[in-house]
Amino acid sequence: MMPHCQRCAQNLAGMGLSLWVVGLLSFEALAHVGAGLCLLAAFWARPPWAQLKEAVWTWRWLLTFILWAIFAPLCFGHVPKGSGVGRMLLLVALPVAAHAFLLAGPKWTWRVLWGGMALWVLSCLTAAFQHFGLWPSAEGFAAFSFLKSNFYRVYEEVPGQPGRYMAGGLLFHRLKFATTGSLFSLLSLGLALFAAKRRWHWVAVCVLGSFSVVWFPFARMAAFSLCLALAFQLLLGMPKRKWALLCISGLVLASALALAWNEGLRHRLISSLSHAGSGDRITLWNSGWRAVKSSPLVGVGAGKFQPSAFPSEDMPLYVKENPGKAHNQALSVAAESGLIGLFLAFMAFLALARDFLRQKRFGATGLSILLFFACLSFMHDPLFQDIAILAFTWALGACLALAKSTSAQDAHPPEPTSASLTPPP
Repeated sequence: MMPHCQRCAQNLAGMGLSLWVVGLLSFEALAHVGAGLCLLAAFWARPPWAQLKEAVWTWRWLLTFILWAIFAPLCFGHVPKGSGVGRMLLLVALPVAAHAFLLAGPKWTWRVLWGGMALWVLSCLTAAFQHFGLWPSAEGFAAFSFLKSNFYRVYEEVPGQPGRYMAGGLLFHRLKFATTGSLFSLLSLGLALFAAKRRWHWVAVCVLGSFSVVWFPFARMAAFSLCLALAFQLLLGMPKRKWALLCISGLVLASALALAWNEGLRHRLISSLSHAGSGDRITLWNSGWRAVKSSPLVGVGAGKFQPSAFPSEDMPLYVKENPGKAHNQALSVAAESGLIGLFLAFMAFLALARDFLRQKRFGATGLSILLFFACLSFMHDPLFQDIAILAFTWALGACLALAKSTSAQDAHPPEPTSASLTPPP
């Protein structure tokens, strides 16, 4: 490929990654545009056929799962919904993100990381203002209704704490804020642990972000999953075990203090023991299990599972109106793509984990993100929301690209003469 074409593809990938990260933390549509630009950059780069075959083989489990989930139920008369097919195709963003980071090169990579972390800090500060009610009224956002953003969702008052609200940051959605923000906290911890010089600003971003996820959105499972994933990464990433255990002890103590001081968070956790407080998850799980039994091998089709289609006699009305989540990712996958689809999804997850296990540095960050996803999947469906899919694929793609570095110096902005994330032998 001509040098100017290579530069064009590199810049296009960098701009795509920049829009992608901005969309993850503000307006979701920008993340879709950014992912599309990264895909276009991959075609523009025109990799040789041998590399394409190698990429298909590397991602064989993920690609097989996507094809199975879309076409296998269709062969048995279960026509998928367009939204379900779209979410399955979005999983291709994982190899696209990993390739885009490598194609963009270290300069663009660090611009994207710095810009994303700066925007994440701004989102945390916004969440703080929303939580304490220092925020414009809902009527003030009427002029921006054309953006189709959930501005109204940051005015939900915390039970037992008048004047305190469940914040959503720049995303105006507390669960999306908690999910995407947790990934940035885990990634910033990885940058602090595995850079050539221990950069304390990355530690500050991690602490601020983790505190914001735990304190402001009142997302119970996201907060628990983040704390567990942070502890896991500290245990794997810190060279001295005693310092790792000390940091983990500090994390446990900070979490206990947060529960002791934050009455609203404590109330939310206690309410999880009730049917209403848990969102009748047992009822949703039973509905998902009935869907699995109705078509155990191929599932009911992508996007076709809805609790109202598999109800019980005592199912509450608001559960029947659920748009289509079993609130357990494994159960949702089995319901829509069958037990074979669940096996393929597990193998794709396992292949990615094995790849991270082979890496010495940022592999621990990737594993912590996978652990966060696994824990969150017990009570939620991360793959049900487009922005969650794009957030996980972007973060994992960044880890895959950074993990390919063979020296710690590659984790920092390189000298002007550097041209790739992987140094020459």
